[in-house]
Amino acid sequence: MANLEQWVSDSLHDILALSDRYVAQFMIGSARKSLSAQDFVAHLKSMGTIDINQRVIAFAQELYEKIPRKQVVEKPARAIERRVMEIERKNRNYTLLSDSESDGEAVREKEKKKSKDRGDKRKHLRKREESQSSSEEETRKSSKLGHGDQKSSKKDEEEEASLANYLFFCCTLCSLVWFVYDFPLSQAPEADYLEACVVSVLQIYVTQPPGDCLVFLTGQEEIETCCELLQERCRRLGSKISELLVLPIYANLPSDMQAKIFSPTPPGSRKVVVATNIAETSLTIDGIIYVIDPGFCKQKSYNARTGMESLIVTPCSRASANQRAGRAGRVAAGKCFRLYTAWAFKHEMEESTVPEIQRTDLGNVVLLLKSLGINDLIHFDFMDPPPHETLVLALEQLYALDALNHLGELTKLGRRMAELPVDPMLSKMILASEQYKCSEEVVHADNARQNFVVPGGDHMVLLNVYTQWLESGYSTQWCYENFIQFRSMKRARDVREGLMDRIEVEVCSSGGDIVPIRKAVTAGYFYHTARLSKGGYKTVKHQQTVYVHPNSSLFEEQPRWLIYHELVFTTKEFMRQVIEIDSSWLLEVAPHYYKNKELEDSSSKKMPRKQGKAKEELG
Repeated sequence: MANLEQWVSDSLHDILALSDRYVAQFMIGSARKSLSAQDFVAHLKSMGTIDINQRVIAFAQELYEKIPRKQVVEKPARAIERRVMEIERKNRNYTLLSDSESDGEAVREKEKKKSKDRGDKRKHLRKREESQSSSEEETRKSSKLGHGDQKSSKKDEEEEASLANYLFFCCTLCSLVWFVYDFPLSQAPEADYLEACVVSVLQIYVTQPPGDCLVFLTGQEEIETCCELLQERCRRLGSKISELLVLPIYANLPSDMQAKIFSPTPPGSRKVVVATNIAETSLTIDGIIYVIDPGFCKQKSYNARTGMESLIVTPCSRASANQRAGRAGRVAAGKCFRLYTAWAFKHEMEESTVPEIQRTDLGNVVLLLKSLGINDLIHFDFMDPPPHETLVLALEQLYALDALNHLGELTKLGRRMAELPVDPMLSKMILASEQYKCSEEVVHADNARQNFVVPGGDHMVLLNVYTQWLESGYSTQWCYENFIQFRSMKRARDVREGLMDRIEVEVCSSGGDIVPIRKAVTAGYFYHTARLSKGGYKTVKHQQTVYVHPNSSLFEEQPRWLIYHELVFTTKEFMRQVIEIDSSWLLEVAPHYYKNKELEDSSSKKMPRKQGKAKEELG
């Protein structure tokens, strides 16, 4: 069998410039199921992905002849059962005929008078006999194909049992069915699911009827890599195959490129959409027939002790997998190919996705509930109760921000913070800007920060970006020339105007002085302070090692004290949107949270001198 598979791979390479183990196994399976060589050629032609010429026809005929055929040997018990069925059929037929002809002279006289009726009756009986014999013949054939094979050998039973670990599930419309014979079997999970997605797309492209394909991946980096691999392999095939349109879709993609996935597919070509889980529920793309699901997604988690958010690739839930399967077959019968085993689906995947309230920062939630008059949060009847530790630490953070008093009640400042639909630390920063006479700059800087990630992406740099756009008269051309999304800038302006109308603070400017702006940021984010030590940056309170994000303008400067907006774990624990501060500002804005001893600069201290020993004492 291995030699046959190698021969098929070599032949496909000569004919189609395509040598793939999966396609070779598919060709062998299709030839084995075909009734004749002509039937095999017709099956290849019906797929519409291979140009049928004389070389392909010769290859199909030679492959059909090389396929070993099993000689079905009828077992003795089966032969006896078949003979009994034939005898019963004959007995039924003879009884019907004898009943119509065995009543003596009286019956014959009646038949002479009613010859026409008798002739009709015999014709009816003959038709009935023929229909019975044909139906029993079909029953015998189906029994031979189904029930007989199941009892034929232990080897067949083991093969059917192994299908439970078949790598690809196939979903037709909304019901889950096994799709066994059109693709090769795999007994283990894929080591590289990204490579498996690429192979599966090409496999579907070559072997399946026309239809667009949707591939689910975890993030932008994987999507771009997958698109590059698909385009590279399509270029290798050249004119051997028709056009394959590879279109990515993810959140940071410009809107004009996102809109391409909704364009109709040109005649004679196929479209492959490579998307994140945004395509599970938020998007419906016409023409999608095939879905490839590797079974992974990126899920945000929050560590309350360190205040760090992590975006980790994890197996998706069974509910999410079924939702992905539902993307196939919206306009016609579709198939969903799942790149994981049946055992993994049942045992490694959760029933449903973990609720977000159980894996996020609860500061905003607690502040909102307090503003609604709900004070006993520990015993509050949440639909999905969050972790107790996360809830307690959120209360401690709000107390440190002066949003709660020592009794856990909302303060006047906390009530003003609750009116702003932003993070508590951010609302504290905006309200503190009134004290430092820089409210206009702070609102500008924060909204630009929320909508952009640019090289040197700190608050001051982003404030400069917004100020230049403002001076250009909110120009669309300025955004285009500076590679900035106008839609994001417009949204930043709208949010700024909404915040300025909502908060009751005096609108004032610092007149170009950045110190008040940095102090206002410190007033809101003093919780997120890091200090440079010998081993790198460490957080002040928890002594956790952290790193400045490479996109930051302070990445190479390494100032002694930093305030960071958020802590994100990707390859390392990175601080994003950092700003340089003076350690004395921490005592100014949060004297209840920091002590002098914690903020002492150990690098300025000299080592104490030790009294040496005299030469005589050393001997």
